[in-house]
Amino acid sequence: MALRKKHVRRIVFVLLFLLVLGPLAFLLLYGAWLGSGGMNAELERELASRLRCKAHVRGAQPTGLKTAVASHVELLWRAGPGHLTVVLEDLEAEANEFGWYVRAARGSVTLAGPDPAATLAAINQRLVQAETASPLVSLVVERLDADLDLGLARLSGEVAAVALSDTRIFRVTIFPPLSAEAVRSSTDSLLAPKWTVAVLLDPASDRGVFGGMKADAKDVPAAEIRQLLGEPEEEASRTAGTFDVSVRWHWPEGEADKATVAVRGRDLELADWTRNVPGGPITGKVQVAADYTKTGAGPGQFQCTVKSDGGGLVSAETLRWLEETLPTAHGYGELLTDSIGYERLALNFRTTAEGLGCLGEGDDSPPLLVTDLFGEEVPILWATAEPFQGRPVLEKLLPALLPSR
Repeated sequence: MALRKKHVRRIVFVLLFLLVLGPLAFLLLYGAWLGSGGMNAELERELASRLRCKAHVRGAQPTGLKTAVASHVELLWRAGPGHLTVVLEDLEAEANEFGWYVRAARGSVTLAGPDPAATLAAINQRLVQAETASPLVSLVVERLDADLDLGLARLSGEVAAVALSDTRIFRVTIFPPLSAEAVRSSTDSLLAPKWTVAVLLDPASDRGVFGGMKADAKDVPAAEIRQLLGEPEEEASRTAGTFDVSVRWHWPEGEADKATVAVRGRDLELADWTRNVPGGPITGKVQVAADYTKTGAGPGQFQCTVKSDGGGLVSAETLRWLEETLPTAHGYGELLTDSIGYERLALNFRTTAEGLGCLGEGDDSPPLLVTDLFGEEVPILWATAEPFQGRPVLEKLLPALLPSR
Protein backbone atom coordinates (compact mmCIF):
# COMPACT_ATOMS: atom_id res chain seq x y z
CA MET A 1 0.00 0.00 0.00
CA ALA A 2 1.44 3.36 -1.02
CA LEU A 3 2.28 5.77 1.75
CA ARG A 4 0.06 8.76 1.91
CA LYS A 5 1.47 12.24 2.46
CA LYS A 6 0.09 12.38 5.99
CA HIS A 7 1.89 9.11 6.83
CA VAL A 8 5.14 10.48 5.50
CA ARG A 9 4.68 13.67 7.50
CA ARG A 10 4.08 11.62 10.67
CA ILE A 11 7.16 9.46 10.09
CA VAL A 12 9.33 12.52 9.43
CA PHE A 13 7.92 14.21 12.54
CA VAL A 14 8.67 11.14 14.71
CA LEU A 15 12.22 10.87 13.33
CA LEU A 16 12.89 14.55 13.93
CA PHE A 17 11.43 14.25 17.43
CA LEU A 18 13.70 11.30 18.20
CA LEU A 19 16.74 13.05 16.73
CA VAL A 20 16.13 16.02 19.04
CA LEU A 21 14.85 14.16 22.07
CA GLY A 22 17.48 11.41 21.95
CA PRO A 23 20.55 13.63 22.36
CA LEU A 24 18.67 15.80 24.83
CA ALA A 25 17.80 12.77 26.94
CA PHE A 26 21.39 11.55 26.73
CA LEU A 27 22.69 14.94 27.85
CA LEU A 28 20.21 15.04 30.71
CA LEU A 29 21.16 11.52 31.83
CA TYR A 30 24.88 12.28 31.39
CA GLY A 31 24.49 15.47 33.41
CA ALA A 32 22.67 13.57 36.14
CA TRP A 33 25.47 10.95 36.09
CA LEU A 34 28.09 13.66 36.48
CA GLY A 35 26.05 15.44 39.13
CA SER A 36 25.76 12.24 41.13
CA GLY A 37 29.54 11.78 41.05
CA GLY A 38 29.53 9.11 38.36
CA MET A 39 32.84 10.15 36.82
CA ASN A 40 34.36 10.59 40.29
CA ALA A 41 33.36 7.04 41.23
CA GLU A 42 34.63 5.62 37.93
CA LEU A 43 38.04 7.26 38.38
CA GLU A 44 38.20 6.10 42.01
CA ARG A 45 37.64 2.49 40.94
CA GLU A 46 40.28 2.76 38.19
CA LEU A 47 42.89 4.34 40.47
CA ALA A 48 42.22 1.93 43.33
CA SER A 49 42.55 -1.05 40.98
CA ARG A 50 45.76 0.10 39.30
CA LEU A 51 47.55 1.57 42.33
CA ARG A 52 46.29 -0.81 45.06
CA CYS A 53 45.24 2.10 47.25
CA LYS A 54 42.20 3.92 48.59
CA ALA A 55 41.29 6.69 46.14
CA HIS A 56 39.04 9.72 46.55
CA VAL A 57 38.18 12.00 43.59
CA ARG A 58 36.20 15.25 43.53
CA GLY A 59 35.13 17.56 40.72
CA ALA A 60 36.02 15.25 37.82
CA GLN A 61 34.34 16.15 34.54
CA PRO A 62 35.16 16.21 30.82
CA THR A 63 35.82 19.57 29.16
CA GLY A 64 36.07 18.20 25.63
CA LEU A 65 36.36 14.99 23.65
CA LYS A 66 39.92 14.42 24.89
CA THR A 67 40.24 16.79 27.84
CA ALA A 68 39.07 16.67 31.44
CA VAL A 69 39.58 18.36 34.81
CA ALA A 70 39.34 17.37 38.48
CA SER A 71 39.52 19.54 41.55
CA HIS A 72 40.93 16.93 43.98
CA VAL A 73 42.50 13.47 43.84
CA GLU A 74 43.67 11.73 47.02
CA LEU A 75 45.55 8.41 47.12
CA LEU A 76 46.13 6.61 50.42
CA TRP A 77 48.30 3.54 51.03
CA ARG A 78 48.20 1.99 54.51
CA ALA A 79 50.73 -0.52 55.79
CA GLY A 80 50.25 -1.47 59.42
CA PRO A 81 50.33 1.69 61.57
CA GLY A 82 52.03 3.71 58.81
CA HIS A 83 50.68 5.37 55.70
CA LEU A 84 51.69 7.23 52.54
CA THR A 85 49.30 9.87 51.19
CA VAL A 86 49.46 11.71 47.87
CA VAL A 87 47.06 14.59 47.18
CA LEU A 88 46.76 16.41 43.83
CA GLU A 89 44.59 19.49 43.30
CA ASP A 90 43.36 21.52 40.31
CA LEU A 91 44.17 18.88 37.72
CA GLU A 92 43.95 19.30 33.95
CA ALA A 93 44.27 16.31 31.61
CA GLU A 94 44.58 15.93 27.85
CA ALA A 95 44.78 12.73 25.80
CA ASN A 96 46.23 11.82 22.41
CA GLU A 97 47.15 8.56 20.69
CA PHE A 98 49.94 7.93 23.24
CA GLY A 99 47.91 8.41 26.41
CA TRP A 100 47.06 11.02 29.04
CA TYR A 101 49.08 14.11 29.94
CA VAL A 102 48.14 15.42 33.37
CA ARG A 103 49.14 18.64 35.14
CA ALA A 104 48.33 19.50 38.76
CA ALA A 105 48.72 23.04 40.10
CA ARG A 106 49.59 21.83 43.59
CA GLY A 107 49.65 18.79 45.81
CA SER A 108 51.21 17.12 48.82
CA VAL A 109 52.93 13.87 49.79
CA THR A 110 53.00 12.66 53.40
CA LEU A 111 54.79 9.68 54.94
CA ALA A 112 53.95 8.97 58.59
CA GLY A 113 54.17 6.09 61.05
CA PRO A 114 56.47 4.55 63.66
CA ASP A 115 58.51 2.52 61.13
CA PRO A 116 58.78 4.37 57.79
CA ALA A 117 61.17 1.79 56.30
CA ALA A 118 58.65 -1.03 56.92
CA THR A 119 55.82 1.10 55.53
CA LEU A 120 57.70 1.84 52.29
CA ALA A 121 58.84 -1.80 51.96
CA ALA A 122 55.24 -3.05 52.22
CA ILE A 123 53.97 -0.50 49.66
CA ASN A 124 56.91 -1.31 47.38
CA GLN A 125 55.77 -4.94 47.16
CA ARG A 126 52.04 -4.18 47.05
CA LEU A 127 52.38 -2.07 43.90
CA VAL A 128 53.92 -4.95 41.91
CA GLN A 129 51.49 -6.11 39.21
CA ALA A 130 51.36 -7.84 35.86
CA GLU A 131 53.06 -5.96 33.05
CA THR A 132 50.49 -3.68 31.42
CA ALA A 133 50.78 -0.46 29.45
CA SER A 134 50.05 2.62 31.54
CA PRO A 135 47.48 5.11 30.19
CA LEU A 136 49.48 7.91 31.87
CA VAL A 137 52.25 9.43 29.75
CA SER A 138 53.25 12.32 32.01
CA LEU A 139 52.28 13.94 35.30
CA VAL A 140 53.53 17.42 36.26
CA VAL A 141 52.98 18.82 39.77
CA GLU A 142 53.97 22.48 39.87
CA ARG A 143 54.01 22.80 43.68
CA LEU A 144 54.23 19.76 45.93
CA ASP A 145 54.37 20.04 49.73
CA ALA A 146 56.45 17.14 51.06
CA ASP A 147 56.31 15.98 54.70
CA LEU A 148 58.31 12.78 55.16
CA ASP A 149 58.83 11.32 58.64
CA LEU A 150 61.94 9.14 58.20
CA GLY A 151 62.25 8.14 61.83
CA LEU A 152 65.57 9.66 62.88
CA ALA A 153 64.92 12.76 60.73
CA ARG A 154 61.98 14.53 59.16
CA LEU A 155 62.05 16.22 55.76
CA SER A 156 59.54 18.89 54.83
CA GLY A 157 59.43 21.53 52.13
CA GLU A 158 58.03 22.59 48.78
CA VAL A 159 59.20 20.91 45.57
CA ALA A 160 58.13 20.38 41.97
CA ALA A 161 57.75 16.92 40.43
CA VAL A 162 57.57 15.45 36.93
CA ALA A 163 56.73 11.80 36.17
CA LEU A 164 57.36 10.45 32.65
CA SER A 165 56.41 6.99 31.41
CA ASP A 166 57.72 4.84 28.58
CA THR A 167 54.47 2.79 28.84
CA ARG A 168 55.90 0.59 31.62
CA ILE A 169 58.63 2.29 33.70
CA PHE A 170 58.08 5.68 35.31
CA ARG A 171 60.91 8.13 35.88
CA VAL A 172 59.98 10.62 38.60
CA THR A 173 62.16 13.74 38.86
CA ILE A 174 61.92 16.04 41.88
CA PHE A 175 63.52 19.49 42.01
CA PRO A 176 63.02 22.93 43.58
CA PRO A 177 59.97 24.80 42.25
CA LEU A 178 60.89 27.44 39.68
CA SER A 179 60.53 31.00 40.89
CA ALA A 180 58.72 33.62 38.84
CA GLU A 181 62.11 35.22 38.12
CA ALA A 182 63.48 31.93 36.76
CA VAL A 183 60.42 31.38 34.57
CA ARG A 184 60.74 34.86 33.03
CA SER A 185 64.51 34.57 32.57
CA SER A 186 66.26 32.68 29.79
CA THR A 187 69.59 32.36 31.66
CA ASP A 188 70.75 28.84 32.44
CA SER A 189 71.99 29.85 35.90
CA LEU A 190 68.47 30.67 37.04
CA LEU A 191 66.73 27.78 35.30
CA ALA A 192 69.22 25.08 36.37
CA PRO A 193 68.05 23.58 39.70
CA LYS A 194 70.49 23.43 42.61
CA TRP A 195 69.49 19.83 43.21
CA THR A 196 67.53 17.03 41.56
CA VAL A 197 66.26 13.64 42.70
CA ALA A 198 65.29 10.97 40.15
CA VAL A 199 63.42 7.77 41.07
CA LEU A 200 62.60 4.85 38.77
CA LEU A 201 59.33 2.99 39.36
CA ASP A 202 58.74 -0.35 37.63
CA PRO A 203 55.37 -1.91 38.57
CA ALA A 204 56.19 -5.16 36.74
CA SER A 205 59.43 -5.87 38.63
CA ASP A 206 59.45 -8.91 40.93
CA ARG A 207 61.84 -7.06 43.29
CA GLY A 208 59.30 -4.32 43.97
CA VAL A 209 58.14 -1.19 42.20
CA PHE A 210 61.20 0.82 43.35
CA GLY A 211 63.83 0.50 40.62
CA GLY A 212 66.56 2.86 41.81
CA MET A 213 67.31 6.43 42.85
CA LYS A 214 69.78 9.10 41.81
CA ALA A 215 70.27 12.45 43.58
CA ASP A 216 72.70 15.27 42.92
CA ALA A 217 73.10 18.55 44.80
CA LYS A 218 75.92 21.04 44.31
CA ASP A 219 76.71 24.09 46.45
CA VAL A 220 73.38 23.93 48.25
CA PRO A 221 73.36 26.47 51.11
CA ALA A 222 73.32 24.84 54.54
CA ALA A 223 70.45 27.23 55.35
CA GLU A 224 68.26 25.40 52.81
CA ILE A 225 69.21 22.04 54.35
CA ARG A 226 68.19 23.27 57.81
CA GLN A 227 64.92 24.57 56.40
CA LEU A 228 64.29 21.23 54.64
CA LEU A 229 64.81 19.54 58.02
CA GLY A 230 62.03 21.65 59.50
CA GLU A 231 63.71 24.79 60.86
CA PRO A 232 61.77 28.07 60.34
CA GLU A 233 63.11 30.08 57.43
CA GLU A 234 64.08 33.08 59.59
CA GLU A 235 66.27 30.95 61.87
CA ALA A 236 67.64 28.76 59.07
CA SER A 237 68.70 31.78 57.00
CA ARG A 238 71.51 32.50 59.47
CA THR A 239 73.17 29.09 58.83
CA ALA A 240 76.60 29.26 57.17
CA GLY A 241 78.29 26.88 54.73
CA THR A 242 77.30 24.72 51.77
CA PHE A 243 76.70 21.03 50.99
CA ASP A 244 77.33 18.72 48.04
CA VAL A 245 75.35 15.47 47.94
CA SER A 246 75.56 12.54 45.53
CA VAL A 247 73.34 9.43 45.75
CA ARG A 248 73.31 6.39 43.48
CA TRP A 249 70.93 3.91 45.11
CA HIS A 250 70.85 0.76 42.96
CA TRP A 251 70.73 3.04 39.92
CA PRO A 252 70.51 0.81 36.81
CA GLU A 253 72.39 3.31 34.64
CA GLY A 254 75.38 2.94 36.99
CA GLU A 255 76.02 -0.07 39.20
CA ALA A 256 72.56 -1.50 39.79
CA ASP A 257 73.73 -3.78 42.60
CA LYS A 258 75.43 -0.97 44.51
CA ALA A 259 74.17 1.82 46.76
CA THR A 260 76.39 4.82 47.45
CA VAL A 261 75.85 8.09 49.31
CA ALA A 262 78.45 10.88 49.50
CA VAL A 263 77.97 14.11 51.48
CA ARG A 264 80.43 16.99 51.73
CA GLY A 265 79.85 19.97 54.02
CA ARG A 266 82.12 23.01 53.65
CA ASP A 267 82.70 25.96 55.97
CA LEU A 268 80.01 24.92 58.44
CA GLU A 269 79.65 26.83 61.69
CA LEU A 270 79.38 24.37 64.58
CA ALA A 271 77.18 26.82 66.49
CA ASP A 272 74.48 26.48 63.81
CA TRP A 273 74.26 22.72 64.41
CA THR A 274 74.83 22.50 68.17
CA ARG A 275 72.33 25.03 69.53
CA ASN A 276 70.24 22.22 71.02
CA VAL A 277 73.18 20.34 72.54
CA PRO A 278 73.21 20.44 76.37
CA GLY A 279 75.50 23.32 77.32
CA GLY A 280 75.75 24.33 73.66
CA PRO A 281 76.48 25.71 71.28
CA ILE A 282 80.01 24.63 70.41
CA THR A 283 81.73 27.33 68.39
CA GLY A 284 84.19 26.93 65.53
CA LYS A 285 84.20 26.14 61.82
CA VAL A 286 84.32 22.57 60.48
CA GLN A 287 84.44 20.52 57.27
CA VAL A 288 82.34 17.34 57.03
CA ALA A 289 82.71 14.28 54.78
CA ALA A 290 80.33 11.32 54.99
CA ASP A 291 80.25 8.21 52.76
CA TYR A 292 78.04 5.12 52.71
CA THR A 293 78.50 2.13 50.40
CA LYS A 294 76.49 -1.09 50.18
CA THR A 295 76.92 -3.80 47.56
CA GLY A 296 74.24 -6.44 47.04
CA ALA A 297 72.99 -8.07 50.23
CA GLY A 298 76.24 -7.42 52.11
CA PRO A 299 76.56 -5.06 55.08
CA GLY A 300 76.84 -1.36 54.43
CA GLN A 301 80.08 0.53 55.10
CA PHE A 302 79.79 3.99 56.66
CA GLN A 303 82.40 6.63 57.45
CA CYS A 304 81.96 10.22 58.61
CA THR A 305 84.71 12.66 59.49
CA VAL A 306 84.33 16.08 61.10
CA LYS A 307 87.44 18.26 61.31
CA SER A 308 87.82 21.80 62.57
CA ASP A 309 89.38 24.76 60.79
CA GLY A 310 91.01 26.45 63.75
CA GLY A 311 89.67 26.42 67.28
CA GLY A 312 86.56 27.33 69.22
CA LEU A 313 84.83 27.08 72.58
CA VAL A 314 83.11 24.12 74.27
CA SER A 315 81.38 24.15 77.65
CA ALA A 316 82.01 21.74 80.52
CA GLU A 317 78.36 20.62 80.32
CA THR A 318 78.76 19.77 76.62
CA LEU A 319 81.93 17.80 77.34
CA ARG A 320 80.06 15.76 79.97
CA TRP A 321 77.20 15.18 77.52
CA LEU A 322 79.62 13.95 74.84
CA GLU A 323 81.22 11.55 77.35
CA GLU A 324 77.77 10.15 78.20
CA THR A 325 76.55 9.96 74.58
CA LEU A 326 79.62 8.37 72.96
CA PRO A 327 80.17 5.00 74.72
CA THR A 328 83.95 4.99 74.18
CA ALA A 329 84.61 8.68 74.92
CA HIS A 330 86.48 9.91 77.99
CA GLY A 331 87.44 13.41 79.06
CA TYR A 332 87.77 16.08 81.72
CA GLY A 333 84.17 17.32 81.72
CA GLU A 334 83.72 16.49 85.40
CA LEU A 335 86.80 18.52 86.32
CA LEU A 336 85.73 21.68 84.51
CA THR A 337 83.17 24.24 85.59
CA ASP A 338 83.19 26.65 82.65
CA SER A 339 83.81 26.77 78.93
CA ILE A 340 87.24 25.98 77.59
CA GLY A 341 88.90 26.82 74.31
CA TYR A 342 90.02 24.04 71.99
CA GLU A 343 92.63 24.18 69.25
CA ARG A 344 91.63 21.14 67.24
CA LEU A 345 88.53 18.96 66.81
CA ALA A 346 88.54 15.65 64.95
CA LEU A 347 85.74 13.06 64.89
CA ASN A 348 85.93 9.95 62.73
CA PHE A 349 82.95 7.56 62.81
CA ARG A 350 83.49 4.30 60.94
CA THR A 351 81.64 0.99 60.73
CA THR A 352 83.50 -2.23 61.53
CA ALA A 353 82.46 -5.87 61.57
CA GLU A 354 81.49 -5.49 65.24
CA GLY A 355 79.65 -2.16 65.05
CA LEU A 356 80.40 1.57 64.90
CA GLY A 357 83.68 3.07 66.07
CA CYS A 358 84.43 6.67 67.05
CA LEU A 359 88.02 7.75 66.58
CA GLY A 360 89.95 10.98 66.36
CA GLU A 361 93.43 11.60 65.05
CA GLY A 362 95.93 8.91 65.94
CA ASP A 363 95.90 5.16 66.60
CA ASP A 364 95.74 4.57 70.35
CA SER A 365 93.03 6.44 72.31
CA PRO A 366 93.07 9.24 69.72
CA PRO A 367 92.04 12.73 70.91
CA LEU A 368 88.70 14.15 69.76
CA LEU A 369 89.24 17.60 71.25
CA VAL A 370 92.62 19.16 71.98
CA THR A 371 93.33 22.37 73.91
CA ASP A 372 96.49 24.41 74.31
CA LEU A 373 97.86 24.49 77.86
CA PHE A 374 101.00 26.60 78.34
CA GLY A 375 102.05 25.93 74.76
CA GLU A 376 101.44 22.19 74.97
CA GLU A 377 98.60 20.31 73.23
CA VAL A 378 96.49 18.52 75.85
CA PRO A 379 93.52 16.23 74.98
CA ILE A 380 90.30 17.20 76.81
CA LEU A 381 88.15 14.52 75.08
CA TRP A 382 89.42 11.26 73.62
CA ALA A 383 88.07 7.84 72.61
CA THR A 384 89.14 4.23 72.73
CA ALA A 385 88.85 1.99 69.69
CA GLU A 386 86.14 -0.42 70.94
CA PRO A 387 83.08 -0.63 68.62
CA PHE A 388 79.56 0.06 69.86
CA GLN A 389 75.98 -0.12 68.58
CA GLY A 390 75.38 2.90 66.36
CA ARG A 391 71.59 3.34 66.44
CA PRO A 392 71.25 4.17 70.17
CA VAL A 393 73.99 6.78 69.77
CA LEU A 394 72.33 8.30 66.68
CA GLU A 395 69.02 8.46 68.55
CA LYS A 396 70.75 10.74 71.08
CA LEU A 397 72.95 12.72 68.69
CA LEU A 398 70.54 13.55 65.88
CA PRO A 399 67.79 15.23 67.98
CA ALA A 400 70.48 17.49 69.45
CA LEU A 401 72.05 18.34 66.08
CA LEU A 402 68.95 18.66 63.88
CA PRO A 403 66.16 21.27 64.17
CA SER A 404 63.53 20.58 66.83
CA ARG A 405 60.61 18.52 65.48
